[in-house]
Amino acid sequence: MCFSLTDGDVDEDIFRKSSQCKSHFIRSKDNKFLVLNGDKFETQNLTIHQQGQSGSRFSIQNYISSSFTERQGRVAMLYADKGSKKMVACCRSDGQVYPEEMVLPKKIEKDAHKALFYLIKLNSGSDKYMFQSAMYQSKYLAFETVEFVDKLVLRHKEPEEVDANCEIQLS
Repeated sequence: MCFSLTDGDVDEDIFRKSSQCKSHFIRSKDNKFLVLNGDKFETQNLTIHQQGQSGSRFSIQNYISSSFTERQGRVAMLYADKGSKKMVACCRSDGQVYPEEMVLPKKIEKDAHKALFYLIKLNSGSDKYMFQSAMYQSKYLAFETVEFVDKLVLRHKEPEEVDANCEIQLS
């Protein structure tokens, strides 16, 4: 028996929103907390009181992939609540990571999206991860000092390359 596929017979990757969503503090290698500060993501030292304020905790919304392409990690979106709004971490080709108000989509019918990342656990028993961009496959979320401010950026990295700035601690 032989099957033939023609254009249009195969669906593109589809990502469906999972019921699994967890809230975390996100910290850099020097133990600074990621915060939503106005229209940008920055890292700061936070007091116990500041840790309870809006924009200091981030949620990771998981997505289920129907992809036939093997990629490491689980698919997720990263966002912070700002009042009643969800401010989602989105990326651009120039390496900028910016918050965008968004209603989290229930379904994404593309193989890449500016707010989708592959969440890759670094070691079993560890709370360190890497967030690989679904849109820009060799780029990862990283902490970097830009103009004297520690902020979240998208950084090029080869999969086997070690880059401590791309290691993100969830707690």
